[in-house]
Amino acid sequence: MEIKRIHRNELDAYLKRILSIEQLVQVHPWTEKNILESIADNYRFYVLLDNDNVAGYAVYDFVLDESTLQNISISAEYQGKGYGKKLLLESIKQLKEELKIVKVMLEVRISNNKAINLYKSVGFEEDMIRKNYYPMPDGSREHGVLMSLSFS
Repeated sequence: MEIKRIHRNELDAYLKRILSIEQLVQVHPWTEKNILESIADNYRFYVLLDNDNVAGYAVYDFVLDESTLQNISISAEYQGKGYGKKLLLESIKQLKEELKIVKVMLEVRISNNKAINLYKSVGFEEDMIRKNYYPMPDGSREHGVLMSLSFS
């Protein structure tokens, strides 16, 4: 497995697989437009590759010395094997080295216990609950958990 930062000119090679993973694992998936916009200058887009196959990806934005994890997805066949943790740790390591990030923040659906446990396992702490933040397919809303990881 390899974790690679990709740039706009490399996205076409991975876009179809990224969209497929997004549709299969996310409750409210990003569109192709969302993905294309996320590979702008103030974002970092990382892919987890099994040979040339995209097994997952993580997208961060950043302002000054803080970053926000905007999206992370691992393909269903790779889930539960530690690849999400590997992607998270390695991408954060690269952000710290390249951008001197001192804090990473994220929001996660309150029902996504697997993700919350993953984030806690690498040191993220719950900061607050954002009520009725995430849209649900049935039109209702779900609370979000705001979490952060700070480096000293």
